[in-house]
Amino acid sequence: FFVEGADYFETRLPLVFTRTIADPAGGLKVTGKSGPHLYGALLARDEVTNILIPGDQSDDLVTLNESSTSMFARYRRELGGSATIGGLVSARRGEDYENTVIAADSLYRFTQSDSVRVQLAGSRTEYPDALAAALGQQQGAFEGHAIHATYGHSDRNWSWGSQYNELSPEFRADSGFINQVGVRSGSAYAERRVRGGPDTWFRNIYFSVGADSTQQYEGNWTEWGADIGATYQGPRQSEFSFNLAPNQEYYAGTTYHNFRWSAFGSIQATPDVALSLEVRGGEQIDFNNAQQADTLTLSPAATLNIGRRMSGQLSYDYQVFETKTGEHIFDVHLPQARLLYHFNRRSYVRTIIQYEKVDFAGEKEDNLLTQFLFSYRVNAQTVFLAGYSDTSNDEGSVFVKVGYAFLF
Repeated sequence: FFVEGADYFETRLPLVFTRTIADPAGGLKVTGKSGPHLYGALLARDEVTNILIPGDQSDDLVTLNESSTSMFARYRRELGGSATIGGLVSARRGEDYENTVIAADSLYRFTQSDSVRVQLAGSRTEYPDALAAALGQQQGAFEGHAIHATYGHSDRNWSWGSQYNELSPEFRADSGFINQVGVRSGSAYAERRVRGGPDTWFRNIYFSVGADSTQQYEGNWTEWGADIGATYQGPRQSEFSFNLAPNQEYYAGTTYHNFRWSAFGSIQATPDVALSLEVRGGEQIDFNNAQQADTLTLSPAATLNIGRRMSGQLSYDYQVFETKTGEHIFDVHLPQARLLYHFNRRSYVRTIIQYEKVDFAGEKEDNLLTQFLFSYRVNAQTVFLAGYSDTSNDEGSVFVKVGYAFLF
């Protein structure tokens, strides 16, 4: 209920994240589009009040022992074919807690290749006195602001753009997902496309460069990063890419100079089998121990078509984290299998099996997740869903859902 239609409330700043409604007692939602008008509204009563309290270096997730009411409202209007304007309001209210965000956004395409987006937001927040004192937050009501601006250009052979974000230390969006405030950041990129053809050894080759910088609001620290990459696209829907990324990062009073790299490859091996492999490695910050560490991630995957009605996906993610002297910090194994079977155009079943094995500083955990979903579309406006899921660490759960789209 809360995930479906969530894109109606999406803006460049993530001010609405419907999964913040953790344990709903009830809710009402309306979304729709009529001509140039797009609108949406959601009202829900939540038995659990989870609050993400952001900072410039870390964040805290806390739970209030009280219920709350959440409300989102979104409106956007198209102005011809070259511009849009919109607004968004979100609010959460508890017994001695409140957070309200009001935002406005606009898009303007001044040529077929160039566009500018701007979003402005302001917030008013008041935490319970005990919570504010425990986490070093302001007592009483306080206000903050956020700014987002982007420029982008895209034509047949070139694309480039830039972006600026500013989030004051007092800005809060408790109905969204903003986990860092008190920073100003900017970025820029450029990409060149070289076109091949059916008689050449490549379809497209891309060369790209990018850079970004983040500064603490008072100027106490600065981070930056850069990316240099290349991508090849060829026969059999093949794609191979490589990226180099030097970075300067700051944490707990220390500045780290980290270098990371990544590589990706995929190919349609047969009409019914697609294969891919992603590898990432380099240096990252071990935040638990405030030190520099080496990491390696491997992610092979395969997509299969099994006859006309069945398809499947197999994936395996492996990550290892070690100190610069080679001491083990943690490793994770995450294999997963997905199987989808269509009975006809209206109904299908989906099964997911996922196994997780973690070794964190010698403490080992494993967990098996299974999920089953049946979907039946009665007509273009009505869908029926039923499913079951469980893990080896929790009891299983059964759910039933009926969705209906009203036409105005």
